[in-house]
Amino acid sequence: MPSWSDLENYLKRNVWELVKQNGRDKIYEKTMPDGMIRRTAVSKSSGEIGKGLFSRILKQQLGINKKDFNSQKLSVVKNLRGYAPVLRIPFFDCY
Repeated sequence: MPSWSDLENYLKRNVWELVKQNGRDKIYEKTMPDGMIRRTAVSKSSGEIGKGLFSRILKQQLGINKKDFNSQKLSVVKNLRGYAPVLRIPFFDCY
């Protein structure tokens, strides 16, 4: 299972904004292309996230699945081994 630091690294790579930091949690926020604002909290704990909680965070708060989350982790590992960085930038037609 992923750790809280894995989740936070995912959020940073995907341009989530740290909007609040209180006692034990950091609150991240991202405005999606459709205008929806998503929020999630990351614990300062260094331990692993429980299976059920992690599944709910992915579905309800981030709007992704495990495959998407794991593919982002894999991209970073490849990059650390000398591969070219993987940039996932959505294309928006401005005209």
